[in-house]
Amino acid sequence: MVVQHPIGSSQAEARTPPIPADLFLCFAAAARNLSFTSAARQLGIDQSSVSHKIRELERRLSCVLFVRSTRIIELTKAGRALLGSAERLTQALDDARRSACEINDHLPQSLEIGALPYSFWSPHRVDLVDRFIAAHPQTDVHVHNGPSALLLQWLRGGQIDLAFVGLPLDVTGLDILRLSVERFCLLAPRGHPLEAKASIAFEDVAGHRIAMYSEHHTPRGRAPPFGPFLAAGAIPFEVGEFQRDALVRAAARNHLLVVCNVTEAPMHVGEDFVMRPLKDDMKAYRTLVRRAGFTTPSIEAFWALAKPAAKAEPTCVGT
Repeated sequence: MVVQHPIGSSQAEARTPPIPADLFLCFAAAARNLSFTSAARQLGIDQSSVSHKIRELERRLSCVLFVRSTRIIELTKAGRALLGSAERLTQALDDARRSACEINDHLPQSLEIGALPYSFWSPHRVDLVDRFIAAHPQTDVHVHNGPSALLLQWLRGGQIDLAFVGLPLDVTGLDILRLSVERFCLLAPRGHPLEAKASIAFEDVAGHRIAMYSEHHTPRGRAPPFGPFLAAGAIPFEVGEFQRDALVRAAARNHLLVVCNVTEAPMHVGEDFVMRPLKDDMKAYRTLVRRAGFTTPSIEAFWALAKPAAKAEPTCVGT
């Protein structure tokens, strides 16, 4: 918002640029507290910014608003004259924000949630969405499926509001709630050389083919679940479709190893596969993420539901 000067009779006045409202708000806070430090704390900015804004307002108004000393500041006659108008502007802006929030609270809203396509088995994901829908029937909830890297791209681009993703990935600029730890095992095809092993180390997979989603869906590097196997010398067999069932079917047809989380693995054990634990602990984190510094009532409500389920330990992040 900007404050316009009244249209005057002179050509100079007509050319005077509008003064940003935040300069008046900063002045009002400093005048109210007679302290730049207290004004900075109230406004959530640093003291140097307060000083800069006050000087800019004085420059634009061509007058001195404060008498400054090393210990105190005092309003000048011009400052006292301006204070009433600045306070009314502050109140008007507060009233406008309050009205906007009240309108927003009563408008029908939507919530766009991103989730991994095979995360239906995750109790946190299902429970949170169901509870939110029950508590906020006026809100339209849409769930969009995709791999974690794509979900983060959508989130940063504003296409979705929240996302259930697996970490480690780059989460710069995002708020994170860690919901659960996911551990992995290996599915070995019946008759595969590794079927005979009671447990499997990363180096055991060297030279063996392993089913993996394409790099487009899941950036690998050294991150779980594929990175450590690639680093140990596994041979990737790419599956184009980002669906767990598609990955397992391709592995069964082509006699491939499959990395699987320990929760989901038992449903695939049978005629085609045996489940083998890993000697090396490999884990990822199931998290809920949102853009830092951006929120809506729907996002806040969903985040509040998820907070009690969040783990206290710091989330492991990386690239």
